[in-house]
Amino acid sequence: MSSPQRPSPFTVGVLLLVVGAVSVQLGAAIGTSVIPAIGVLGIVLARYLVQAAVHVPVAWRQLRRTSASDWRWGLLVAVPLLSMNGSIYMAFSHIGVGLSVTIELLGPIALAAVTARTWPGWVGAGLALVGMVLVTGPTGSATGPGVVWAVVAAVSWALYLVAVRVAGQRLPGLVPSAMASLIGLAVLVPSNLLFNADARLTWTVFALAFTAGLLSSALPYAFDMIALRRLPMNVASTMMSLNPVMAVMWGAIILGERLGLSESVGLVIIATANVLVVRAAARARARARAAVATATSG
Repeated sequence: MSSPQRPSPFTVGVLLLVVGAVSVQLGAAIGTSVIPAIGVLGIVLARYLVQAAVHVPVAWRQLRRTSASDWRWGLLVAVPLLSMNGSIYMAFSHIGVGLSVTIELLGPIALAAVTARTWPGWVGAGLALVGMVLVTGPTGSATGPGVVWAVVAAVSWALYLVAVRVAGQRLPGLVPSAMASLIGLAVLVPSNLLFNADARLTWTVFALAFTAGLLSSALPYAFDMIALRRLPMNVASTMMSLNPVMAVMWGAIILGERLGLSESVGLVIIATANVLVVRAAARARARARAAVATATSG
């Protein structure tokens, strides 16, 4: 009796990014509810605390064997990650969520377009952009500071994806994300002590913040680290467009929000874009394997 065939690394990477998008948007919805009590610095700190509590023990054996010079790869991930988390909340405070998210997602979409080498990749990136605009419904007052913060978040997200891919090729397991969480805590702990001393922490707020940290940071950042070792950059970047889809889904399930026509059309377009890009990449990988097999047998 033959054993069941294991999914390919490519398939595993795709599934991890899908699950990661589901997780991070659910965590974001939960985390938003405690911002009035502990502030933006507080919820970002909670996310990093939970990420460190999960990633450091998992990576501890490998982390102990790293040299001082290896920490530059953790720093490479930590800088854009901190920038992305902080700047998007600053954008929210100036121009609202819809417009902020629309601008922020231009970072991964632009990265997908730049790294795509075939027409399905370029078409997929374009479709994802159109669908993203329809889903997020970019409304709000486009003030200068708000747009600047959102652009910083967009650039940071693109740089984070590149950094995770580069660091993940040089350090094993979750070592880069464990390092990034510790570096982030070195910044966030004193920042909270200095600027967030009036935070109101109760057991309910603590439980919600912990859940948000697990779903928004600990799980999806681990999935990113694993998936970006397995997927072409344009595929991973295009799949970031799933985030507004999942945000809308949780809004409908948790908050009872109803989808309008534009959001529904946008969801279909984003799904089409992701299927197009993933299928094109899978076919390219299959052709490459076939070519190698032919050359080997010949």
